[in-house]
Amino acid sequence: MGKKKLMQGFTLIELMIVVAIIGILAAVAIPAFINYMKRAKTSEASVNIKTIADGAISYFDALHSADGTTRVSHCLPGEKTWTPAADVTANGYVPNDAIKAEFVSAEDGIWQALGWAGPDKPFLYQYQWTEETACPAVDDETALIEARSDLDGDGTFSNFSRTLTVVRGELTSGGLVKADELE
Repeated sequence: MGKKKLMQGFTLIELMIVVAIIGILAAVAIPAFINYMKRAKTSEASVNIKTIADGAISYFDALHSADGTTRVSHCLPGEKTWTPAADVTANGYVPNDAIKAEFVSAEDGIWQALGWAGPDKPFLYQYQWTEETACPAVDDETALIEARSDLDGDGTFSNFSRTLTVVRGELTSGGLVKADELE
């Protein structure tokens, strides 16, 4: 007497439930992953702005010669507009000789004076340094470090900035300000 062997497998309803569960998980996970990737990209701006701020504080405390003879401290090196000058895109920049030259320009040497020679690997942000300080600086004068990028290519910039202020003869760094961080 032979027993009839039962067919084993999944029913159509069970398969549809599994597909629905996978769809729901994907709908939640994909946007979270995209935001995670954008957030990882923003770390570049935070790190570089901190490096520039630390360099500015060191420069401010050191002695410098404006005319070749008189040495003074409590000065900053001047301003530097958006570097690289070419508009930022979602693809960012790949360092080449022209871009590297903007960061290590012999004419002004601002970034080098601030202790930063620009990124040496592909990067996503443009950087700017502005100041309103005299030499020597007086209390309440400020300098501003900015970074901007269009991370997703929609024409809206992700902006980071840090203000440095002269307080009682010392250059102090404020906190990092983020606007449209994940734009």
